[in-house]
Amino acid sequence: MKFYKFLCISIVTLGLACAPHQSPKQEQISHFIKAAMDSVQVVPGVAIAIVDSSGILLAKGFGYSDLENNIKVSEETNFYIASSTKPFVGLLGNILHEEGLLDLDEEITQYEPFKNFENHTVFQNITIRDLLSHQSGIDNPYLSFRLAYSGRYTKTEILRIIEEDTFQKDTGKTFQYTNFGYYLFSVLLEEHLGSKWQDLLDEKVFAPLKMEHATAYISKNDPTALAQPFSGTWPTSLGPTDTKKTDATMHAAGGLVMNAKDVARFMQFYLNKGILDGKQIYTEELVETSYSKMAPTGDAIGAFNAHGYGLGWLLGSVKGHDIRNHQGGYIGFKSSITLFPDKKLGVAIFTNHHELGRPLLNAVSNYVFEHYLDDSTDLEHHGDSLLTDLGHRLKKAQKTEKQNEEKWGNPDWNLSLPKESYVGTFYNKHDGRVRISYAAGEFQISSGNLSCVASPAKDRDCFLVELITTSKKTICFNLEKDMVQSIHFRDKVFVKLEGPQPMDKGLTNK
Repeated sequence: MKFYKFLCISIVTLGLACAPHQSPKQEQISHFIKAAMDSVQVVPGVAIAIVDSSGILLAKGFGYSDLENNIKVSEETNFYIASSTKPFVGLLGNILHEEGLLDLDEEITQYEPFKNFENHTVFQNITIRDLLSHQSGIDNPYLSFRLAYSGRYTKTEILRIIEEDTFQKDTGKTFQYTNFGYYLFSVLLEEHLGSKWQDLLDEKVFAPLKMEHATAYISKNDPTALAQPFSGTWPTSLGPTDTKKTDATMHAAGGLVMNAKDVARFMQFYLNKGILDGKQIYTEELVETSYSKMAPTGDAIGAFNAHGYGLGWLLGSVKGHDIRNHQGGYIGFKSSITLFPDKKLGVAIFTNHHELGRPLLNAVSNYVFEHYLDDSTDLEHHGDSLLTDLGHRLKKAQKTEKQNEEKWGNPDWNLSLPKESYVGTFYNKHDGRVRISYAAGEFQISSGNLSCVASPAKDRDCFLVELITTSKKTICFNLEKDMVQSIHFRDKVFVKLEGPQPMDKGLTNK
């Protein structure tokens, strides 16, 4: 009876009457979300959209999008959805294919920039469809830091890294989930068609579907309508993350923001096979081929009994029902979009918390699925079980946070030279520049859009830095003749540059 008691308390909190008879499905789901948030205490906000082929069943926000400014989540609050971007980009690819602007089954070496590379052997026998279904057989370890985190790069640098550092994997052209194929697709669009993927999505998807607030540009958001990211597993450690998205770090593998109302329209579009508001936006065939199986996943993905991947969609099953799903995660944001084509049901959930966002999202998804897919389920008992599991995951996350604090400790500075000697700009051809300055008794570290204050590390001539929230790393200095020559950071060597250096900037097209 634990969940039912919790449900009653939540109802009173929400200003509703607690009746002994079963509430409507949407009301029970709302109460469970509130109970789940109360059980973990640190997830600020949640947005959910549930639709069927006839329209929106539930589009609602819970909690806060911005704790510092006391802004609540609503169905119109935009969340960054990370890799849940991929179904939208996959759909875009299929639209451009149908319109004859590109051919998904043609080798990418027929398109710029790949056909212009001096040596494009590694890119041969790979189609655009391979890129979007994660079966290209190639990879590159050097793009994600710049495209997803630092945001400091030029078009020339990105093309150089792609041409020089892409390699063929030993596993060949088998499914392996990465962001790389979507990076390459966006480069192909801009170089071959002369249009950015962001603008093509707006033209071909968001405008026709009337997704009024969906965008790939952070700068186009009203800050008061954009959920802020949070981390911390204790109420005392909960706070906004320092790692935040900018236009330069919104990439095609994970670069969209949208609200519950917008994602509801997207799901309805799919459930109705291209029809929205009584109008056939795109053909039924285009919609169905967008989420058809194109690559067997084998045992590469354990969730949802996954067996295949389409154009940005994972294919699997829940309780015997076929699903199309994609999830996303970044510092302070977790998302999930799920379609049940045979049940004409769509469920999307967004959260703005790093450590507990995913467990809470999964619990809510599980509860919603049981509600709509299995009438025989004892929902009271099932809700209790999910809340108990959430409690266990909270304790585990808190234990991990405490262990990390103990791991790094609180040492004193252990430096061989005067502090001013460690100041400078350091360069690595893959990751770009790292700047170290010293003022008011603090070392400030920056790399593009990322910045933090360094603290002492246990090892001599090393700093502890957290340029990416929740990911602490050491910067260690290489000294020769009492002078800093380079630093070792993120398993790479950055050489010190001589003379004054220009300030870091984000993306340019030079």
